[in-house]
Amino acid sequence: MINPQLKVKISDPKTLKLKIFPNRYQIPEEIELYDIKVLANSIFLSESVIKRPSKFDSSFKGKQFFLSKIDKIEIPLIQEYDEIDILLEQLFLLIFNRRIEVEIVRNPQRRLINNLNNVNLTNDFTCLFSGGIDSFSGILSSNEKYGKILGSYTHHLNQRTLKKRVQKLILSLRSRGINVCENSGLKHPNDISLTRGLLYTIDGFMTKRRNIIIAECGQTMYQPKYSPLDIIALTTNKNVLKTTIKLIRKITGKKINIILPNENLTKAEIVSNCVDKANLLQTHSCWRTGFASEFKRHHDGTCLACVLRRSAFEMAGLEENYENDIYSDHLRSSMMNNILSHLNLSYNILKDFDKLQEYSKESIKQNGKLDLFQRAAMDIFCSLYLANQKIKIKNRQIINWLNMSKDILSNDEIENRLCQIKERKHKPNFDKKIS
Repeated sequence: MINPQLKVKISDPKTLKLKIFPNRYQIPEEIELYDIKVLANSIFLSESVIKRPSKFDSSFKGKQFFLSKIDKIEIPLIQEYDEIDILLEQLFLLIFNRRIEVEIVRNPQRRLINNLNNVNLTNDFTCLFSGGIDSFSGILSSNEKYGKILGSYTHHLNQRTLKKRVQKLILSLRSRGINVCENSGLKHPNDISLTRGLLYTIDGFMTKRRNIIIAECGQTMYQPKYSPLDIIALTTNKNVLKTTIKLIRKITGKKINIILPNENLTKAEIVSNCVDKANLLQTHSCWRTGFASEFKRHHDGTCLACVLRRSAFEMAGLEENYENDIYSDHLRSSMMNNILSHLNLSYNILKDFDKLQEYSKESIKQNGKLDLFQRAAMDIFCSLYLANQKIKIKNRQIINWLNMSKDILSNDEIENRLCQIKERKHKPNFDKKIS
């Protein structure tokens, strides 16, 4: 797999220009593939430099990331392409909400090249794989639909613990005749990465298949803000995906399709549709990748990803242990923020969506996903209903929300929703595409 190595040079500290350039000679026959991968790695690395320039230049030590003013990025490509700089400037404006000039410069490795070969794509299917619930269930359902699915997994240098867990899942997939291509990625930021969706999609394209399946559930694709200052991951943001398609077409001349089969599914619906629930328990959701270790309980239990995972598993009748039990009465208040924020939003979606704050409604309204989020809101309360029947939830705040939910959800509505999950009423839709 092509993996150009990059170095960072911040020139002119006053204007804080960022220059990225390869430092290893690794030229494939298809130069366009090399250029698109250099582009993907450059964008991913740019995010880290923009957020934390002190890691790359000692003159920034002690300065907060929001004081950095990187206003120009130079990316070296071997060939010249029309409008690449414009597309990248639009992408950076979307992701960072500020204008950053992009200049495409000549890659000095160009002198090593004698012949240029065109990229040839097959009409087969590649499914992006991360080792999480959505991608594991998604690659299995995609294989049922199309057969001979190839997975694409990008592992980061600083996530070795997670890599070991994912490789065990890859072995289980191979026993079903599903192969997974492993790509070596750069170090992942310690916080949310806003550009990794583009990186993973381009890594999927490097398998030279025209159809790329992204199996993330709509509940996280269109995740609303819980507060005005929330930073939402743009991994599968449609505008980012559309820009990725344009970049691939500009550089390689090839048109690809991105398929989103789980765009209208909640996390619980994805779990219910999974044909291998035993190995689904081996997937990893927690944003703290250190919990992927086989010597730990695999999940912290308090982050939003863990909250959604536990709710979905409860609905499907799957049991799992967590490092911190949000149903208990001994967690400090700061560890309850995610579950309580999610309950508050879910309650208001069901009670009166129009009265929600605009920042919470924006993503749902713009993408026409009210029905999806009403089902997702029902899921969290249905899971609490089941958990309380089984173990008697001790946390008073959660019990209060469960009692309040009786004003908006009848027992019949709860039972009907549980029946929908059990009978898998909502299924993946492979007609959902971006081209």
